[in-house]
Amino acid sequence: MRRLQGASGVATLPKPRRDYDAAEFAYTKRLSHNWSLYANYTLSRLYGNYPGLSESDENGRTSPNTGRIYDYPIEMMDTNGKPLYGVLPTDRTHQFKAQVVYQFPFGTSIGANQGLASGLPIGRSLSVIPGHSYPIYYAGRDSDGRTPKLSQTDLYVQHEFRLGKSAKRVQVNMNVQNLWDQRTAINYSNTVRRAGVTPSVDENAFYAGQVNLQSVVDQLITSGQMSVNQQFLLPTSFQDPRLIRFGAKFLF
Repeated sequence: MRRLQGASGVATLPKPRRDYDAAEFAYTKRLSHNWSLYANYTLSRLYGNYPGLSESDENGRTSPNTGRIYDYPIEMMDTNGKPLYGVLPTDRTHQFKAQVVYQFPFGTSIGANQGLASGLPIGRSLSVIPGHSYPIYYAGRDSDGRTPKLSQTDLYVQHEFRLGKSAKRVQVNMNVQNLWDQRTAINYSNTVRRAGVTPSVDENAFYAGQVNLQSVVDQLITSGQMSVNQQFLLPTSFQDPRLIRFGAKFLF
C-alpha cells in the first residue's frame, strides 16, 4: 500500500487484488456406441478491486493498461471511504456446460451444446469531482443485484454422402447458435448521472467516512441540479439473436 495526496486530503491506495477461487466437476464419456458426452459444472468467485486488463469496471474497456482505476484514490473507495473490495463485474457464481454428440448409422451426426450461468453483479456508479469525473462504485460492487441467469443452446447437424465406392465424400451441415432465440439481458446501465452538476466531494471528510454519496445525489436531484440517467438499471445489451449457418465440404 502507498499513500497518495489528492486535491484535498490524503488516502492510502489499497493493494490491487483479483482472486479467482473455483471448484470444478467434470464428466467425460468418450465416443463409443455412436455417442459422446462432456459435462462440466463450476462453482467460483472472482473477488477483489482490480478487474484485469479488460477493465470491466468501465463497461469492458478493452485496451490494456489504459483504464482509470488507479488514476485517483477516490476511485478505489466506497461511500464510507473504505477500500472497495467485492465480487468483480465478470463474476459468475455457477456455470454449467454440456456437449453431446450422436452419430446415426445412416450418415447423420447431431451435436448440441448447452450452457447455463448465473448473472453478473451490478454496482451503481457515479462520476465525482468536477473537471475530472472520477468513476466510483459508491454503494459497493454488487449494490443492485445481478443480471438474469444466462442460458443458451447451440445445435449442429451434419450428413455425409459417399460417392460410389471411392473414398470421396460430401458433407453438408447446419450450425445453429442460440437455437431458442433467447434474448436475455447481459448488461445493465449502472451510471446514475445523466446531466447536470458533477458532485463535489470534501475528500478529507470522504476518507474519514463522513460523506454519504447517495444523500449527495438525492439532494442534487431534488434541487434540480442533476438529472438521472433514464437508462439507469435498465438493460443496454442482450444475447445475440439466433444465427444459422449452412456449409458443405468435399473430402477426397
